[in-house]
Amino acid sequence: MLMRFSLNDYEYQVSDSWALFNLIQVCSMKGVIIPRFCYYSKLSIAGNCRMCLIEEEESPKLVASCAMPLADNMLIYTNSLRVRKSREGVLEFLLANHPLDCPICDQGGECDLQDQSMIFGGDRGRFYDFKRSVENKNCGPLIKTIMNRCIHCTRCVRFATEVAGISALGLTGRGANMQVGFYIQKLFASEISGNVIDLCPVGALTSKPYAFTARPWELRSVFTVDPLDSLCSAIRVDVRGTSIARILPRTNSVLNLDWISDKIRFFYDGLYRQRIASPFVKVSGFFVPLSWRNTFGVLKKMLASFRDQLVFTKKSFFFFSAFSGPLESLEVCFSVRNFLQFFSSNQLSQCYDACFSFWPSSLFANIEFADLLYFDNLNIRYQSPVLNILFRNSYLKNNTLAVYAGSTPFNNYFYKHAGNEAYTRFKVVRGKYWVSSLFQLFEFPLMLSASLFVSTFLNSNLYQFSVWEGRNTYASSVSVLHNQFLNVTMPSMRLGENIFSLQYYLNCQPVETKSPLAISVYHGHHGDRHLELTADVLLPSTTFVETNALFVNICGVVQRANCIFHLDKFRHARSSWKIFRAMLSVAGGCSVWSSFSSLVRSLWYEFPLYAVDYQYLGLRPKISRLPNLPLNHGVFSPYKGDILSKNSKVLSLCHLFLRSNLNVLC
Repeated sequence: MLMRFSLNDYEYQVSDSWALFNLIQVCSMKGVIIPRFCYYSKLSIAGNCRMCLIEEEESPKLVASCAMPLADNMLIYTNSLRVRKSREGVLEFLLANHPLDCPICDQGGECDLQDQSMIFGGDRGRFYDFKRSVENKNCGPLIKTIMNRCIHCTRCVRFATEVAGISALGLTGRGANMQVGFYIQKLFASEISGNVIDLCPVGALTSKPYAFTARPWELRSVFTVDPLDSLCSAIRVDVRGTSIARILPRTNSVLNLDWISDKIRFFYDGLYRQRIASPFVKVSGFFVPLSWRNTFGVLKKMLASFRDQLVFTKKSFFFFSAFSGPLESLEVCFSVRNFLQFFSSNQLSQCYDACFSFWPSSLFANIEFADLLYFDNLNIRYQSPVLNILFRNSYLKNNTLAVYAGSTPFNNYFYKHAGNEAYTRFKVVRGKYWVSSLFQLFEFPLMLSASLFVSTFLNSNLYQFSVWEGRNTYASSVSVLHNQFLNVTMPSMRLGENIFSLQYYLNCQPVETKSPLAISVYHGHHGDRHLELTADVLLPSTTFVETNALFVNICGVVQRANCIFHLDKFRHARSSWKIFRAMLSVAGGCSVWSSFSSLVRSLWYEFPLYAVDYQYLGLRPKISRLPNLPLNHGVFSPYKGDILSKNSKVLSLCHLFLRSNLNVLC
């Protein structure tokens, strides 16, 4: 069936499915923008700002377009005299108590109240009494509050309750005494709390690290992705000169909607702390800065002396091991793979189809309809805060049953605990546990397992679950995904004491006890005093914001991270794939990539990502013996886990606050 309606004397004929939209959405789809303060598409309807009032012919009074659905034969007017005068009156009341501090407000230039007052407001006010004053609230190290500017749109209140899942913020008082705040004095304890900064239409909630840093018209924006989370959310980086001013979300209706985690939003101060400025080689226990040419010359001599020692001691082996950090891009992991291939390392897997069993088969296809969520030793709230928002939306929409196996998580929705023993999941797979019957009872069950468990117990009957569409594996970092895709396994950190080896650490902490016959090379962008005890050579590399890179998220989607700037202060740093190309030539090999594009072509030629059937094809051996021990992954901090967030002062303060708030060690 079709519906007819009139918008500003223009007739429209649409499908009856448009009855699901409210008038503010219908007008936007027809190119008519209605001003609003409290309305936000990802939050519930409040209707308390009254800025979106429009005229509907059959209604004796103006109606709130955000709360009125479209009906057949409606006559809508958005620019009549009544509507214009109502908007002037609403803005006059809002400005009656609003402070006149626009020149020093961090929201200046992108303030909804400022813009709408210029367009829809009057040219004078009629209130001459004193403005009210409200005490500022302490929300923690991320959010700066100036509550005199608050217009009571309640976006932050609804976000905290509906999205973040914490009932911390609320409205107290009535009339002139109304204010937004905490019911009891505490901080805003959420791993996605920074999103209220974007939601606030005025300057009441702003970013503390961004305070008095820049104006929006001074910034250059670059679109990129978030590699600190294996979801790889879409983000926008605003740059002033050669420094990051702020990081904002980009709307992506599939991945992150309009939200990002606090970790990616505030990590950027860690880019400049404890950076390795130039190559270093340890001489007599002290690091000496050298040029790149001299550093590779020293490495070449070290490898040559290794070969001489192997011949002298009649050893027939040379052990090469590479350890990768959590933030390495796809082309860097491919360079590591070629490096391992040159040394004939046993870190290369020959099971070219098993890696695709790690890709989530139905995560984003079924998450909206899931009526059963089974988390297998995975604290999804802290390990992937944005993905947890999608699960929470499904939980609230479908009245979903959530079941968790493992140590107790800190979820923001109700769940049933299925046990804390490693043997629990095998009982689930065999159908001998109460959770097993749930997979038959519910129509759209969804299972999410930690990749650490699946990789540890690869030869088990649990792997038969990989052909089931509802089973999904969550990778803790993008490097885990990339190495699984490229069939590279990371070795144990414990190596023999009397082994001839080259130990290569890529943005991860070297082990303290190493063989005296081993060379320890640290390749990364950040370092600390721990490297003085463990590393022999330091090779400075660039971060993901200083180079072009490819990242694969947990859906198997390849995304490109664009180069944002080059830091002159760390001009000796090189892209990681260029360092591996030089290392190959030092070791006596050769590489076929002369540029980033040629490296990517080699990668797609050897690993065509979209040309493989996403199904497990290997054999399924018998179940291995597994001790029935408790599963204890600890409390995963949403503010730590990689070398960039470790060096961020802002995230360190958040981590300390989390520890004091949870009263546990994380």
